[in-house]
Amino acid sequence: MSLSAGLGGGGPSAHSDILTANPDNPSSQRALLEEIKRRGRACVMAKAYPDADALYSKSIEVVSAMLDEVCIISEEEVAAAKKDIAIFYSNRSLVRLEMGKAAEARDDAVIAAKADPTYVKAHY
Repeated sequence: MSLSAGLGGGGPSAHSDILTANPDNPSSQRALLEEIKRRGRACVMAKAYPDADALYSKSIEVVSAMLDEVCIISEEEVAAAKKDIAIFYSNRSLVRLEMGKAAEARDDAVIAAKADPTYVKAHY
């Protein structure tokens, strides 16, 4: 079932548990991000791009919140979060390109490349 079905097309999203989650500590944030990675990858493989877009957007929201709480998380977690933000923006860029949203895809790619210039996938 796609997210679009849950947005007025006939039922709840298969990902509503993830999209409405509000993790309140680093370990639950990391667990949520791992689940988003798994589901996002599956959505891309199934060409369920609107679902993947929503999932990667949620991951960006979670990682951004982690970085806003920089005084709470360790230096290692900050470094991992910065790498994650580049990956999630890059993944969302791919999804948006596949959805025909070229300008948004480019914007995400630029953010990904700036977040981690060593992340090669952000550059193509």
